[in-house]
Amino acid sequence: MKPDTLAIRVGIADGQRRQVHARWARTEAERLFIGRSPAEAVALTPMLFSLCARAQALAARLACAAAAGAPALATAEERRALEAEAVAETLRVLLLNWLPAFGEATDDAAIALLRGGAYQALAARHVFAVPAAKAARWTQDQWQAFAMAGATACARMLATLARHAACEPLAGAVPDTGALAREAAFAAPWLAAGRVHEARLIARLRSLARQLAGEPVLAVHAHHANGSGVAEVDCARGRLRHEVTLDAAGHIARYRITPPTLTHAAAGGAIEHALAHARDERSARQAICLIDPCVPWTLAFGDNHA
Repeated sequence: MKPDTLAIRVGIADGQRRQVHARWARTEAERLFIGRSPAEAVALTPMLFSLCARAQALAARLACAAAAGAPALATAEERRALEAEAVAETLRVLLLNWLPAFGEATDDAAIALLRGGAYQALAARHVFAVPAAKAARWTQDQWQAFAMAGATACARMLATLARHAACEPLAGAVPDTGALAREAAFAAPWLAAGRVHEARLIARLRSLARQLAGEPVLAVHAHHANGSGVAEVDCARGRLRHEVTLDAAGHIARYRITPPTLTHAAAGGAIEHALAHARDERSARQAICLIDPCVPWTLAFGDNHA
């Protein structure tokens, strides 16, 4: 297994789920920061990450600032860039990952709009079938009507999830750091019915609509705790955390990055729950796609032990 690949195994016996195990032997890019100045780390961060580079850069800047005891606040420009990055990434994975996983063809015209950065037009024509600002105000009934109408491939994907049998309702908090956590109150009827995959997609799409409508959706926090600077920045897939400790000379002694995927792959996390009642390998793959890991992943599904 490559060190940057998330390996997921689902062991089953007699047609029943036995055990889910997700393992990510992640490359520790943070080691490159040790001994460097905070300014060097901040400059290096966006070059190390191809996904959510703006979120990573913001988290690095805020964590380093907090570690040094300096003000750690995101500017209005940084917040706008963060929201814009999440919009672009959500639309990209929707067209290139999610729709193919559900057997839907990706429209060439939609790809052209994506490449051209025409996100409002892309969302209105190929995602919601109405302007995003209108979709941002949809009620729960309107989301269900959207799925039933099937006017877009995205709506049909949602309808496919709605037709599937309910999985086990969540016990306690949502094991997710992303849109499902942010939209948990709105998605409560689906979560209560155990329709977690459907709730996860609706949450991501609702966040997308709200962002395109100009609403701030992503949270940003930074603070100094126990001698370290900590920054938590929401991005497309969930909450990103950077933690920095400086030495007496002001250089980096310890750096730790916890991306959303690391949280989702942990025991009891989103991946484990999503696959606990997967009907078959195809539905398991669809569930993982909706969680949207930030690294390549493999799935071993069958009569085996994790």
